[in-house]
Formats: sequence, C-alpha cells, structure tokens
Amino acid sequence: MQLVAGLNLAWVAASFGVIAWVQPNGLGIAFVAVQALAVGAIAALQFHALGETRVRI
Repeated sequence: MQLVAGLNLAWVAASFGVIAWVQPNGLGIAFVAVQALAVGAIAALQFHALGETRVRI
C-alpha cells in the first residue's frame, strides 16, 4: 500500500512538471492542477491510513 501512496505522490510531482514543461493555457493549468491536488489528497489519506494501521497492530 505504501508503494501506491508513493506513486500517487510521484504523479502529483509529474503533473506539476508537465505544467512547467508544456505550458498549457489557463484551462489546462487549472485542470492538471486540480487533478494533481486531488491525487495529492488521496495520497495524504493513504499515508494517514498507513500510520493508523501501524499503531493499531
């Protein structure tokens, strides 16, 4: 599960890298940024859940 959360963080970094490299228009920037932030939130929840799991075991 930690691998999946790490890959999600890599996706976020790559998304912002694409914005810097490709330089899309405003709508493209907004679309990529919003999806990257959503994936980042999912990764944060995954890491939080992993921390909770380790404490309970």
